[in-house]
Amino acid sequence: MRTPKPDLKKLIRASWESAAPEQKLISIGNDLDHLIAEDSAGRRRVVPIGVGADIHFGDSVEAATDGDNMPNPNPSLAERIHQAWNATSPPEQQWIVEAAPDEVIVMDNTDRSLVRVPVTIDDDQISFGPPQKVRPAYVPADDGQVAASRLVFASADESRPAVEPAPPVDPPPSGPPPVHTPAPPADPAPQTDPTPDPADPGPTGNPDPAPDGGDNPTDPPAAEPEPNTEPKGEDPVSTLSNDTRSRLGLPDDADDDAVLAAIDDLKAKADKVNAATAATAATDEMKAEISRLSGELAGIKAAAAADTKKALFEHAVRTGRIKPATRESWEKRYDKAPDVITDILASLAPNTEFPTTAPGYTGQEASAEELEDAEADKLFAYNGKAN
Repeated sequence: MRTPKPDLKKLIRASWESAAPEQKLISIGNDLDHLIAEDSAGRRRVVPIGVGADIHFGDSVEAATDGDNMPNPNPSLAERIHQAWNATSPPEQQWIVEAAPDEVIVMDNTDRSLVRVPVTIDDDQISFGPPQKVRPAYVPADDGQVAASRLVFASADESRPAVEPAPPVDPPPSGPPPVHTPAPPADPAPQTDPTPDPADPGPTGNPDPAPDGGDNPTDPPAAEPEPNTEPKGEDPVSTLSNDTRSRLGLPDDADDDAVLAAIDDLKAKADKVNAATAATAATDEMKAEISRLSGELAGIKAAAAADTKKALFEHAVRTGRIKPATRESWEKRYDKAPDVITDILASLAPNTEFPTTAPGYTGQEASAEELEDAEADKLFAYNGKAN
């Protein structure tokens, strides 16, 4: 930091008193790049100073009342990007950790995750691209390179300072508007010689000393207080958004423990639903398998019943218990009462309807076709005797 020249500081004071006599000069910055002035209402403003062929003053900005967060009259590109991002009204749980000319690193206090947001500058207009999740990387430090263009913030309170609410506006008075009386013109400001005289000891009298150390050239300028960068303790509920609490059915002041308990309850309910769904799926699969096996068993039983029926009537015809011509009638009666017909056929003696072997012959039984031919021969023989 260079030592200000006393004659230039006096010249800045004289130029300001001449340019804005209605505003009281409070202090001049150590680097002679800005001053603090106070208007008749007690509001303090920061005014940039330009020193060239002459001394001129830029547009003023309102100064913070506590003096800790006085805005920079000549912000760097990183500071402008930081201010532009805060002006987009991002979610309250998000804040800039680092700001650079080409990117900002943003932390989300909900899960402490980091995202990189690219920065684009077009005709002095700052815009932000889509965020991309990143994680911290640790690389060897290079003492020869200093990232002077990057801003680093230690906490959300430092990155996103609270905005003082605007004072309430009084309602307009009722009745007719007051009559405005123009004020008398002010006396012209005294003309001062901008060229300082080395032999001139300065204005006589005892003017109020300036808070920045006064005009005494032997006194070093007072250093402005450094901003407090100590991280402040965060509210235990500040890491969660009101939207998250609202979706969980919790009040706005619910802390992390209440949110975690609500999430655990939802997970337990989801596990019960998944178990019930799995049980239903298993039951449906078991029912399908039972139906399939029942169908196969029914088919096996039907085939076995058909084989039993066929064997029963083939045996009844072969042993002469029924005639081949009456087999169909017996089968229909069997379909209605299989146990009853089985018992009846079992009670009949062989050769009841017609003999299947010659008397006194014990040999192989005749086949069904042979029995049908024998029955037909008997019928034709009987009809021939009748003729």
